[in-house]
Amino acid sequence: MTVRGTDSSNSLHTIDYSGRQLKWNDAASIKELCDDISNKEELRILRLSGNTLGVEASESLMFALQSQPHLQQCHWADLYTGRLNNEIPKSLDLLGNGIVTAGAHLTHLDLSDNAFGPTGMEGLAPFLCHSDVLHTLIELRLNNNGLGTFGARALATALNNCITEAKTKKQEMHLETFVCGRNRLENEGAKDLAEVFSRLTTLKEIRLPQNGIQSPGIIALSENISSNTKLTTFDISDNIVTEVGAAVISKHFVDFKELKFLNLNDCILRNKGAECIASLLFNGLPSIEQLLLCYNEFQTSGASALINAAKKHKQLTELDLSGNNFGDEGLSQVEQLIKTFQMQNVLKEINDDQGSDVDDDDNHNEKNEKGISFQTNEFLSGLQEPSSNTATVSIQEFLMSPSGDSILQLGSNPEALILDVLDLSELDKFVETFVSLSKLLGESRVEVVSRAKCCIDSIFTSSIREKQLDLIMFANRILVLCGLIKSEDKKFKSNDETSSALVLGLTHVCSQNYFPRTTTAMFKAFFSLPKLQTRLKHCSEETDKLIAVLYSHS
Repeated sequence: MTVRGTDSSNSLHTIDYSGRQLKWNDAASIKELCDDISNKEELRILRLSGNTLGVEASESLMFALQSQPHLQQCHWADLYTGRLNNEIPKSLDLLGNGIVTAGAHLTHLDLSDNAFGPTGMEGLAPFLCHSDVLHTLIELRLNNNGLGTFGARALATALNNCITEAKTKKQEMHLETFVCGRNRLENEGAKDLAEVFSRLTTLKEIRLPQNGIQSPGIIALSENISSNTKLTTFDISDNIVTEVGAAVISKHFVDFKELKFLNLNDCILRNKGAECIASLLFNGLPSIEQLLLCYNEFQTSGASALINAAKKHKQLTELDLSGNNFGDEGLSQVEQLIKTFQMQNVLKEINDDQGSDVDDDDNHNEKNEKGISFQTNEFLSGLQEPSSNTATVSIQEFLMSPSGDSILQLGSNPEALILDVLDLSELDKFVETFVSLSKLLGESRVEVVSRAKCCIDSIFTSSIREKQLDLIMFANRILVLCGLIKSEDKKFKSNDETSSALVLGLTHVCSQNYFPRTTTAMFKAFFSLPKLQTRLKHCSEETDKLIAVLYSHS
């Protein structure tokens, strides 16, 4: 095996098997790697990405790792392709034991692109608690692991335990880079990780793109990272930040004197959100070099505010406003403004304009933001987290007649309102609420769908945590309402609207790993039967998606 490194010094201390597509199933298949590790005088960097590791081979690798106390970097992305869910936690536990036994002090750990989900965290979490090994950690990369809210809670708990243990032993934490994108963290996961960030002072790079985080999660993150004053990079792209989250970012990020990179692409900021970021630019970010604001549905007025605020930042090298709603005339105005301020080298060419320059901010959640002036710094300095009393409809009204408009009018934290009135032990009420929320998953508005998913996640997370949901009874009721089995109780009747909604709802909850394999297998058996699928022909495309999810999670 050729040992490769980035320079002559590293090559002496590196073993690189990355990208070889090897299948390490047993002791024999991994013997070459284990021999290389055991024979290495001082191994510091181990690259194994792009292969696949089984449990038996992991045990051999564990013994080899025990001989390497100088190991610092584990680059183990994409290491479990084709492995079963129950294999991965066992493997992670074995590898962690090998590193702990060796007495190594890691600086880099990358386990990205391993779909181990919350189940895999059961094997990783005990390792992450060891401050002797991990207080030296500089980079932690867990991108695209399918953690979900349960996995995020386990991750946050492990990191908090590590921080607590480190303080007890008077060890300094060194974590600078935290990457956890594409993990379905949602608001609950963001809040859990925000607590971890609040206990650190060393973070320089935080990347959490594509996690379904809404303004409550954005608020928690923004308020809890302020202790990390040397932050240089923050990526929250492809989340539902909206103008509410933008206002909170504008308030709390003004003190980040070293922030160089801010990615807010695809965050539904609209004009008011763009004006909040313009205010942030005007009042702070003295080191900003790259500001990405693509696909945020703002018009010419939002772009003008941003360009006016950006003109004073001579260090700015990239401002990207592509994919917004300028229209031909608005685009001409923006381009003229760029020329006026001689910012052609800063502003990237505006591509994929989404059309009309009609300001439609007033049609989006106007009642939720009533009384908020997004253009005054006085408001930003006094901003507080929106509370549930901003609701303009009652939770009872929403549950009786659920609609996209009414869930938006519940305020910034609808999941809390639902939990306040829902008795998790009453199966009938639980199912009714699930049906009501599932009906909104077919909405065209991203905000509506995301809020509905957050509410669904909240009731499932709470009921499972408190052990109040009888999964067998729940599954039976769902099958009845979908028309797949009959019930002796005639009050439970299936109709096209309810069954279509439940197919969407099940697709979401099954992808979140809330159910044990037995429950998922039962759903798979019923929804896959051809003679029963005819009863769902009115939503055949959605049913196909559900079946695909069930097969991938059973």
